[in-house]
Amino acid sequence: MRDWKRRLILIAAVGLLLLVRPAVPVQAAAVPADNSAAYAASRLIDYGIPKAVVQVIIDNSRYPDGRTAKEAGATPDDFTVGNVAALETVSLATVVRSGEGASTSTPNKTVGDWIAGAKHLTSLAEQDNYSYYLTNYGLNAAGTVDAATGPLVTKKFADYASASPAVNLLFQIIASAKAATRVNLNGVTAEITDSGTAQMILALFQTNRLPKLRSLVLANNHLGNLDQSWQLQQTLFNTSADQRVTELDLSNNQITSFPWGKAPAIAEHLTNLNLAGNELSKMTDMLNGWLQSVVDNNGVGDVKDAHWDVADWNTWNDLLPLLNVNTTGGLLLNDVSVNQLFQKLADQLSPSAVDRYKPQLTVETANALLQQNHQLTDQQRDELTTFIKDDGVWPTTQADKLTVGGMLNFGLISLDALAGDHLAQGLISISAVLNPGKGIYVAMSPWTINNDPATAFQTVLHINSNSLRPSSTNIPSTNTPLLFYRNETNVVQSNLSAALLNVTMSIEPPAAPIQAAAYQSTITWTISDPVSTRMK
Repeated sequence: MRDWKRRLILIAAVGLLLLVRPAVPVQAAAVPADNSAAYAASRLIDYGIPKAVVQVIIDNSRYPDGRTAKEAGATPDDFTVGNVAALETVSLATVVRSGEGASTSTPNKTVGDWIAGAKHLTSLAEQDNYSYYLTNYGLNAAGTVDAATGPLVTKKFADYASASPAVNLLFQIIASAKAATRVNLNGVTAEITDSGTAQMILALFQTNRLPKLRSLVLANNHLGNLDQSWQLQQTLFNTSADQRVTELDLSNNQITSFPWGKAPAIAEHLTNLNLAGNELSKMTDMLNGWLQSVVDNNGVGDVKDAHWDVADWNTWNDLLPLLNVNTTGGLLLNDVSVNQLFQKLADQLSPSAVDRYKPQLTVETANALLQQNHQLTDQQRDELTTFIKDDGVWPTTQADKLTVGGMLNFGLISLDALAGDHLAQGLISISAVLNPGKGIYVAMSPWTINNDPATAFQTVLHINSNSLRPSSTNIPSTNTPLLFYRNETNVVQSNLSAALLNVTMSIEPPAAPIQAAAYQSTITWTISDPVSTRMK
């Protein structure tokens, strides 16, 4: 069969309207309320932060144009708080990017060792060459740390001037990254063996000081069971009413249970909560609040390493509505959990739950569903009956299928504010059936007026990690197909779905003048076999 017959192309359109603002009188620039101008020129090394740690930030953090700070020419001797404030992604971890724009990160041992070696500052008598941290959290709060007489300006913490807490200052400098959409703190406390201490140190980070933050990575930090949740809720997990943090990575943190209590503010807009690598067993109202918020936002909660105690009433009672959701989102569960829960709740599961987790079912579970569940559709009964008859083997081939819906609208963008990042309204929804080896590719066309090539200009679309991709990806408007997802298994994947929310478009200053008009671009999604090495 020819290659074009094996492809299915569907299109999602995105729209952009550019306007010119009327001229206004030039006024003196307002003094920033947070006094950022007073410390923008301060170098990070002036705060007691080692050059080797500053180098990690320079090597792994990026500006909106895609360059790392190193590629932009920064060195530890001249890297300032103002430079940090201009970064789009700030990282204290080692970041490796693929040719397709995706990235992976691992803990950086230089950072981990430095933070683990810092001393808890409790006495003014401590005057030596150690780095310190101070757990008087009120001194770190927005409006205090960045006040005219605050630590970011004075490089001192009130009465602790003789031994400046450099760890506090590092976290507060990162929280001054006003342009950052992503902050990566993967493994910053990985070398600390006591989870309580790791939580106390990460609580020094004031998330609510980052107005554009979308993604926060806290993986591999040995946080344990969050017994300092009262403090974490006020700092690390606290967001302002205007913030929309959609992605939170808490993977591999040795979390076996969550405390009881209300879910923190950061959970409100999450569409991607990564709890992989944490062996959870029981639900609490706080964990339920985290997961329910994600599912309500059509997002995905990754709890595939949890081993749920199905004998615990709170656990299965709270999990049931999360299994039965009829949305593009849901929970990622391991095979053991799926079958234990399905056998426990066989009579209460919805058809959408059965469809979502069908590839993970055993023959025993399929029998339980057929015998106890009266909500199954006729098609589901036929499929389950055939599955049992064939000794637990689903059909090895199905027709590839791709469904794409939705539209992104970037609204009115003034020509004098064209360059920079712009958040889309709306979403793109994707669902697919993929045979082994097949991939979903995505390409975006240049922006034009009525498809006139003479009016074309380029952008980059930033899509956050989602249920199909563990990492974010950048799609340039060059019509070049990039791999979005590939079925690496040896079975048909029939429950693939994702909701692409909070999509951001980056625009660089165009080389040619841009006229005020309505511009349009088209995103093309394709199911195909790999067509070149470049796409792999």
